[in-house]
Amino acid sequence: MKTTEKTGAMKKNGETGKTGAAGKTGKKIFAFLAAALAVAASAQAQAGGPNAISGDAVPLIKGLIYIDGDSETGFFALSAVYERLIFPHYTVGGRLDLAFGSSGGRGASYFGLSAHGRWYPLSETLEKLYFDVGFGFNAAGVNDAGDLASLTLSLHAGYKHFFTNMIFVEPSVGYGYSKVHNYVPFSPMGWQAGLGVGASF
Repeated sequence: MKTTEKTGAMKKNGETGKTGAAGKTGKKIFAFLAAALAVAASAQAQAGGPNAISGDAVPLIKGLIYIDGDSETGFFALSAVYERLIFPHYTVGGRLDLAFGSSGGRGASYFGLSAHGRWYPLSETLEKLYFDVGFGFNAAGVNDAGDLASLTLSLHAGYKHFFTNMIFVEPSVGYGYSKVHNYVPFSPMGWQAGLGVGASF
């Protein structure tokens, strides 16, 4: 009788031990999964990768609506921007501007290439408020009026907002100096507003 009671007690204790061990293992697995989900959520909340490429919609829109029947002026323009995060808060990159059209009834073209540096004071990544300085070269040509080339210097301020961890929009305003500014009506120099749309990777 006593032997049977001891055996039953041992079995009961063994089952309880197994249940306790299984419970501890389940808690560890749950804690691990919770930590993994927290890390994934944190990564998802951050802005995209250290690279970004975008196009400025303002030159394109201006080209589509810049039609003057008296002077026969109109153009098609494209602008592309690339930047890369090199240190927390700081990026370097470049901008390419191309435009083709007419000025006063004469064929005209514009080309600009510049190097840029940006400072993001409110974020260590490519997001929120930024200040941009650019230095480069541009050239313009108008049929029967010759060509003109010049160095460029620009200062801009903008704000990059991410809709997802990849897609962003960045309105900006600034001033660019170049001798070409008054040579063709579609030079992206002087006081300019911008609306960049792009992706980070």
